[in-house]
Amino acid sequence: MRTCNCGETDSTKFRKRMASKDKLDYLCKICARKYDRIKYHNNRDKLIARAQKFRNEHPDKVKKSKDKYNKANRKILLQRTKQFKKDNPEKVKKTQHNCDNRDIIELKDRYIKQILRSTLKLSSSKISQDFIDLKRTQIQLKRAIQNEKSKN
Repeated sequence: MRTCNCGETDSTKFRKRMASKDKLDYLCKICARKYDRIKYHNNRDKLIARAQKFRNEHPDKVKKSKDKYNKANRKILLQRTKQFKKDNPEKVKKTQHNCDNRDIIELKDRYIKQILRSTLKLSSSKISQDFIDLKRTQIQLKRAIQNEKSKN
């Protein structure tokens, strides 16, 4: 039977640890959380740097993990986003306005996909990168023609 430093003996209150004989951690979940917080606080900068290094070296793994999480927690994330938009309308409006303007000026893929979805009634998955590039070129040409007309 396992006993924690705090006196806890209930085996369901311990984390799993495959390296030990009884497959249980030597600290109960509560004590382990306290220990983890202290360890994180003492090594915060090193841990953040390590995580950043991993994200930079393995963007495909990070994307796969994020996608998996987003798919599993879609409803919760949508609720959270909805609540944030409700609580912070000024921030949302300002951010959206800045993003929209930047997307339009720089002709980002997101903006062009939005145009193609609305005009051609296509889903995002059916819009290829070649199609986006062609639409971007078309918009650039239209802008160049408008600039020439306005100069004359």
